[in-house]
Amino acid sequence: MDHPNIIKMIEVIDDPNSDKLYLIMPLAEFGECMTWDEVEGVFLPNQRLQATYFTKAHKQNNDSALLYYSEDLIKIITKQLVDAIDYLHNTLNIVHRDIKP
Repeated sequence: MDHPNIIKMIEVIDDPNSDKLYLIMPLAEFGECMTWDEVEGVFLPNQRLQATYFTKAHKQNNDSALLYYSEDLIKIITKQLVDAIDYLHNTLNIVHRDIKP
């Protein structure tokens, strides 16, 4: 697979001495899209990902900026997801079958 919105798989190692399967992939630059806040018991947006799209002025004028993704950022992320799924489906004839809302 060669698409900018799909993490490449470098190698798969099936350990014959255990029930483990190791997937060797590059490190995702920003990590997961959401992080779990143990104290509050809620999911929060990845602040490193948000920081790439928020300006200082936006952060100062919006106290809840770190609690939610902006509509503009959601549009960007959704387009990237749809592009990746379109590539899998229409270019490689792969159906994901595990997409969640």
